[in-house]
Amino acid sequence: MAQEPAPYDVVIADLENKREQISATIEMLKALRGTANIPLPLATAQQRPISESEIPRDAFFGMTLPDAARQYLGIVKSTKPNPELCQALKNGGFNTRSSNFSEVVRSQLGRHPDFVKVNGEWGLAEWYGNKGAKRGRKAASVDELAENLLSSGQETQTPSVDQSEGV
Repeated sequence: MAQEPAPYDVVIADLENKREQISATIEMLKALRGTANIPLPLATAQQRPISESEIPRDAFFGMTLPDAARQYLGIVKSTKPNPELCQALKNGGFNTRSSNFSEVVRSQLGRHPDFVKVNGEWGLAEWYGNKGAKRGRKAASVDELAENLLSSGQETQTPSVDQSEGV
């Protein structure tokens, strides 16, 4: 019967193999260092936010307001104050007929679970552990519901008990 290798032997062999691969990669990079005609990427498009001027003029055309704002904030990867967000959406082709677009944005994003205000600027809730996703009305207590019914002028019906019959 063949004896199985000790668990440490397997781990050591794996690490030695990785060390050889790392050493080979280091040697290759040292060799490439002297070669000036091979460009090495410093940052990919995913790693760095793009500037406002790089956003196409039709980037937000036909989108809903929350979708366009989510897309924009995802592109720039930073919080933005309301006026700057509004201008960027318009520059990116978002269509609005509102005479007070800034207030529409503030109102809609303020109620939407995907957005949070951080120091007066809009951000995506996912950046902050979805803290904005818990928005909503608090559950009203029974007293509050009764008070609302009474103040609205609606009469409440209470079940009647027929006391003419014996128990």
